[in-house]
Amino acid sequence: LEDYTETGPAEAKRLREEDSVDVVVALAHTGIDDAEALAEADADDDIDVVVVGDDEQFYPPEAVDGSIVSEARARAAYLSEIELTVKDGEVTSWEGELIEVTDDVEKDPTASGIITDYRAEVGLDSVIVEAESPLDATFGSNYHRETGYGNLITDAMRERADADVAITNSGGIRSDSVYGPGEITGGDIFNTLPFPNSLVTLELTGEELVEALESQIVTLESETGQNLGEEVSQQTSGVRFEWVPHEDADELVRDVSVGGEPLDPDGTYEVAVNSYMANGGSGYPFEEKPVVEATDELLVTLVVDYLRERDTIAPTVEGRMQRVDRDLSDATVTVDGNGKVVCRFDAPDDVESVAEDTAAVWSPDGDDLDAEKVVFDEDERTLVVRVDDADLAETVDDAEDGDTVPLDLYAEYESSEFDHVYFERSRLNADVEAVVERRGGGREVPAAR
Repeated sequence: LEDYTETGPAEAKRLREEDSVDVVVALAHTGIDDAEALAEADADDDIDVVVVGDDEQFYPPEAVDGSIVSEARARAAYLSEIELTVKDGEVTSWEGELIEVTDDVEKDPTASGIITDYRAEVGLDSVIVEAESPLDATFGSNYHRETGYGNLITDAMRERADADVAITNSGGIRSDSVYGPGEITGGDIFNTLPFPNSLVTLELTGEELVEALESQIVTLESETGQNLGEEVSQQTSGVRFEWVPHEDADELVRDVSVGGEPLDPDGTYEVAVNSYMANGGSGYPFEEKPVVEATDELLVTLVVDYLRERDTIAPTVEGRMQRVDRDLSDATVTVDGNGKVVCRFDAPDDVESVAEDTAAVWSPDGDDLDAEKVVFDEDERTLVVRVDDADLAETVDDAEDGDTVPLDLYAEYESSEFDHVYFERSRLNADVEAVVERRGGGREVPAAR
């Protein structure tokens, strides 16, 4: 990419000199600061108007260094109207304003007819499914954490491609709105997936899959992290992992499993993505990767078809992407369905308090069990977590006698070290091995120190 403050004025001058253009309007997917910088860099005033729309500012048309700059906020809330008077190839005067778009604004009959016909043709106003839980398409949620709607989208991708894993970039989920619970229309889905991206299936090694997941992690200490908070920046299906959003982390992405099995770094996996990502969009390292299948099927129509096959949906968060700030020591417990399971940990130095209602144990299948009791002793610097053994036995119901099941304990805490922007608290993690005893008998629970 070249510097727009150099290429913009140069292209405007070329248009005027070589193509005899009278008026040059720059439409840029950028913000007001960049628009003003472009106007300032245009020393010969070859760019008459700069209209932008990325940082969603209310910016009525204004003269800036010989150009007219404007931005009409976002989501068609305003229309920027600019009238230029041009004489002998020069803009001699102008008028402009931002017009608020309300129901009182008269519709253009020709444009309205085209839109109405198209909405009917593609079923934008038709109800396609009933949602029992909300579909969260907000930027904040989808950039920072796993969402039920992100799970639904990637589940649809993985099913259609018959792939091992599906990933979609958070920036591809738009509208910044929440839909449902209730009736969901085709238009709702088009609002959230507006780009003409199609489904592409790639072949990646396990190592390449981890590299791809890591490419999207925004650490808390980075410039973006300091402004917006740490971000996972993607939604996934078929893969589970922990992400550690800190510059000093040994691994940004760890404890990766695919289809419930630990990731094989040298193994190969079929990964469904959208065409934007397959071409390297959002910084994904996919451009040279083998393509298993490239379809012409739009991501949005794929998701609509997926929903039409179902009467109701209730997408939830399943622990596919777990944020971790600090580790506790490992623990081993025996699960026989009787009594209580108690784990005792040394607390990291930055723990000031633990939010008891956030402590939960997660299974490899995404089942979670809330802790029955959590006690943090500030003087002793210890954390004690108690779980009902019978409930834990149900969580590992598929395990047979003698099996060892890997579990993960997570809990949120107030940290003296991390100053989060988006998240309310930091997050602890402990790896817990559960030894299953289906025949009853003694139950030994070694303390974890």
